[in-house]
Amino acid sequence: GCSPQNYILNLRMERAASLLRTTTLPVNVISITVGYPDQLAFSKIFKQYYGTSPSEFRKSGQEVKLFNRKGDFSDFIL
Repeated sequence: GCSPQNYILNLRMERAASLLRTTTLPVNVISITVGYPDQLAFSKIFKQYYGTSPSEFRKSGQEVKLFNRKGDFSDFIL
């Protein structure tokens, strides 16, 4: 029910979040692993998607804020 571009974005962000939660890989390695050779671009997109930077996401544990298209958000425990 979404565009191919959004589907790929969702896959990349979910994989990145999983790697941040379950590994100690540096953010730049995770960035490359999920298809973003530019760490700055990855961090910017990750923050737009989850509402927090990859480093803060890792530090904060498992609570994630997911934003919908209208800017509202819901809290999820992953």
